[in-house]
Amino acid sequence: HSTDQFNLATQARRQPGSSFKTFTLAAAINAGVSPDTTLNANSPVQVTPNWAPKNFGNVSYGNVSLKEATWNSYNTAYGLLAHEIGAQSIVDMAHTMGIKSELAPYDSITLGVSGVSPLEMASAYGTLATTGTQRDPVIITQILDKDGDVIWAHEDAPTVDAVDPSVAYATTQVLQ
Repeated sequence: HSTDQFNLATQARRQPGSSFKTFTLAAAINAGVSPDTTLNANSPVQVTPNWAPKNFGNVSYGNVSLKEATWNSYNTAYGLLAHEIGAQSIVDMAHTMGIKSELAPYDSITLGVSGVSPLEMASAYGTLATTGTQRDPVIITQILDKDGDVIWAHEDAPTVDAVDPSVAYATTQVLQ
C-alpha cells in the first residue's frame, strides 16, 4: 500500500469473459425464455452484419438447449441469445444485480468484453445467492471503542427482490 495505493479488487476493471454470460442468462429467463429453449451453437455464426462470434476452437455443436449452452459456455449460442433479448436488457440486469461500471449495450457484452471490478462481480453473483436480494458490499460493519461499545454500525439497505426470486432461482439452477 505504501508504494501503490491501487486496489485491484475495487478499482481494477477487467474483462470478466464468460462469467458475464450469467447476466444474459438471468435477463433471458426474466424475459420468459426457458432454460430448455433450443439455440444454434454452430461456429461461427453471423449475429449482425458486423459480428460473427466463434466458439472455442471454432467447433460447431448444432442445436442445444440454453442449459447446455451455459454449461459448455458456447459463445455463438449466447451471441444469438443476446441479440434476441437485446443488449440493453443484459446491461439492465447486470446493473440491477450489482454491477456499477458503465456498460455499453452491444450484443458482445454477453461475452464479457466490458471491464468490471472483481468486487462488482462478487456482489452481482451474491444477488443470485440471496435469491434476488441485492446488497452493496461493505468492508467495515461496525466500529467499537476501547471498551467494546459500538460507536458506529453499518446500516444495511438491501434491495429486496431486485431480481424476481423465481428468476434468481432458475438462473442458479442452470448454473449448478
